[in-house]
Amino acid sequence: MVDWLVVVVRTRIVRPPQSVSAIKGTRVTLECGVESDASVVVSWRWFVGTSEISSLSDSRTTVSSGDGSLTIRSVRNTDVGRYTCHVVSVAGNDSATALLEVIGMLIFISTSVF
Repeated sequence: MVDWLVVVVRTRIVRPPQSVSAIKGTRVTLECGVESDASVVVSWRWFVGTSEISSLSDSRTTVSSGDGSLTIRSVRNTDVGRYTCHVVSVAGNDSATALLEVIGMLIFISTSVF
């Protein structure tokens, strides 16, 4: 009988999402880069608060299947919150959280004095 020992690199987040302040109406991308064994399938799940984010329920959000980054297009005030990336694989799970703040568009008015 032959026994095989398979060793895989633990899946872990190496580029966690960073907290960001975004101007209303702009696009925001939150990273969630991982290090994992090449033979392991990795999946990403994003949450805002305790609610899972789904591209099916909100066409403004997409999760990249390549690197797990979350993109939110046309950021709104209602997008403010704690965003958590959960990475899941047979070689381990990991999670990281960032805050998203939305600020109104800044308008500068110049007045000239003659």
